[in-house]
Amino acid sequence: MPRNPSSEKPHKSSKPIRLPPLTVVQKQVMAYVMSGIASGKYDECSSAEEMAEHFNSSPRRFMPTLRKLVEKGYLTIRSEAVPWTYPTVAAIRQQDRQLSDADAKKILTRIGK
Repeated sequence: MPRNPSSEKPHKSSKPIRLPPLTVVQKQVMAYVMSGIASGKYDECSSAEEMAEHFNSSPRRFMPTLRKLVEKGYLTIRSEAVPWTYPTVAAIRQQDRQLSDADAKKILTRIGK
C-alpha cells in the first residue's frame, strides 16, 4: 500500500537559540550582514573596514560594535589583522526560523566561512 505523504509528519528541526536583543545600531549592522548574504555579494561587504565605511565610521571606532555582536552570539570575526565578519548559525536561524542548523551551515559554507 503506498504511503500518503500528507499524513507523514514533517521533519522538525530543533528550535533556534534565542539570542539577546540588539540596539538600533546593532540591528542595522545585522540587517546589512543579512542583506549581503541575500544579494550574493557578501564578500564585498563583510570586512570590518567595508562595514565601517558603510556606517560612516572608521574601522577602529566600529570594531567595538562588531565585538558586542560577537559577545551576543550574532557574529564571528575571523582574523584580527584584516577582520572579516560572519553571522553565526544562531543569527541566521533567528532571521529565518524555518532553517535547520544544517541549512544555516550550508549558507555559511557558501559565503566562505
